[in-house]
Amino acid sequence: MHSQSIIGGVAKGYEALDQFNYFEAKRIFSKTLKNKPVVSSYGLADIFQRGDNPFLNLDSAYTLSEHALKNIPLAS
Repeated sequence: MHSQSIIGGVAKGYEALDQFNYFEAKRIFSKTLKNKPVVSSYGLADIFQRGDNPFLNLDSAYTLSEHALKNIPLAS
């Protein structure tokens, strides 16, 4: 996948999150997790920590937050 499309994908994930479209945001962040682990993990963690959607899971939110923090030094 081209890096611009990954960046665009992540941006679309945050747009979906801003519109409370959690299903689309989760789909996008899951798809971009391998290539953009920091921003995608953070987006997923945000979804999992919010109580206004069916994905509420604080353990997953914590794990994804840790994943994002661990990958910051590796981010380009």
